[in-house]
Amino acid sequence: MNSMRNETTILITGLHRTVDNGEFLLLIGLVRGLEREFSDHKFRIYLLCDYGRVDEIRIKKALLNCNNIEVKVIYPLGTQYILPILRIALYIPLILKSHIVIHLGADGFSDEAAGGPLSTIYHGLQILIAHFLRRPVILLSATIGPFKTSNTRSYALFILKRVSGLTIRQGSSELYLKELGLRNFIPVADLAFLISNSKSAVAPTKGKSSFYERPLASIVVNKHIYNRFPKYIDAMALVVDRLCDKGFNVLIIPQIIHGKYDEIPIARAIQRKTVHKNNIEIAENICPSDMIELFHRSEIVVSSKYHSSIISFLTLTPTITLNYHPKVRDLHEMLDVSDCLVEITRDYSAFLAELLEKIETVLNKKGVIRNKIENNLSMCIVRSIKNIKLIHNWLYPQTRSCTVA
Repeated sequence: MNSMRNETTILITGLHRTVDNGEFLLLIGLVRGLEREFSDHKFRIYLLCDYGRVDEIRIKKALLNCNNIEVKVIYPLGTQYILPILRIALYIPLILKSHIVIHLGADGFSDEAAGGPLSTIYHGLQILIAHFLRRPVILLSATIGPFKTSNTRSYALFILKRVSGLTIRQGSSELYLKELGLRNFIPVADLAFLISNSKSAVAPTKGKSSFYERPLASIVVNKHIYNRFPKYIDAMALVVDRLCDKGFNVLIIPQIIHGKYDEIPIARAIQRKTVHKNNIEIAENICPSDMIELFHRSEIVVSSKYHSSIISFLTLTPTITLNYHPKVRDLHEMLDVSDCLVEITRDYSAFLAELLEKIETVLNKKGVIRNKIENNLSMCIVRSIKNIKLIHNWLYPQTRSCTVA
């Protein structure tokens, strides 16, 4: 690329909605990282979204005061109803308008994603079409693998050999890549760690409503866990009641708030099962800046979501996380808080006993846990910045001595 260019157009692939606050955090982290690294450079970012005006409003709210970066939301009528494989065609004109494609596919490049092997194929096609149109593709904060068949392994290898850069956020991805014979990748921390630089990431004012006059605890729910573990709702309801018994008001937070994977019904089902309904609220129309504020207010967070745990850690809030994916353990090991993980087991009684015991332990050791998080958080942010350094090295190839490994 010509290093004299002072404006770059980026197409984001792999991310199609902001109603999943986890995926949305990847975009916000990317934008805040670019804003920090390239104060004199302008970026135009194209994002093809499923929910149109809803996505556009949420992006504008999240990215206020962002002077050198414009995010342009593209939402052809009926995008959310188009088969994923056909949506690829919508990318072609956007790829041709862009200088570079950044793939924020999160967990999608894996046969264990929600779509199974079709997810691997779909994410691979987004990368492949950009390659055929002669645009560089960088995968950031990716989870790669596992691949369950020899066909998807061969397909993944074919795709990944053609990317211009790859960062991965967990150790298991490194193992899968090495099994494929690939070594040209950079271990990083998730892009969401860069939202700590957002102007919205500040401690909130107190006393906005009577609900917040009592100590607050937050519970983040996960539909995927419920689908695998039917007693999940019963367990979370008991956790909510236990926290209410201890004098907390409890906020139940769905990370995904619309569409096929909407977690608001899970939050409502938990509330219906509780005894202390007057001490419970559901945060239904929530965005990442709201989550930052609410976690600042909270004395404890019980999280069933990876990205919600990252936000909670950024606010130094003691957090218990259900270990539903290898990336969750990697996250806690980075921050030296693995003792705050709870394993999901088929033995409901053992799972519930461990979860309630961890709540007691965390409440009794809040100061110790906060210190551990604070001592390791800056290292996670430095590792996350490596994602942005990779883009820097693509923009300014003459400065590739800028170390990212």
